[in-house]
Amino acid sequence: VDGVLEGISGKPRRDAPGRRSGEREGGKLVRDPVCGTFVAPGDAPSLTTGGQTLYFCSDKCRNEYHAR
Repeated sequence: VDGVLEGISGKPRRDAPGRRSGEREGGKLVRDPVCGTFVAPGDAPSLTTGGQTLYFCSDKCRNEYHAR
């Protein structure tokens, strides 16, 4: 829910002292550029383009992004 609220407002929230929404214990979550879902980079399909690695919630979102 916090990710949805952050996505709607466009403003990061603070969940715990020193920790922003989109972060979890053990690592930072990143947003899928296609659907906006927050994912853990270590567990997510990825695509490196232009020297930047992007992470996706599914192969479907990765393939949709790559097809653009």
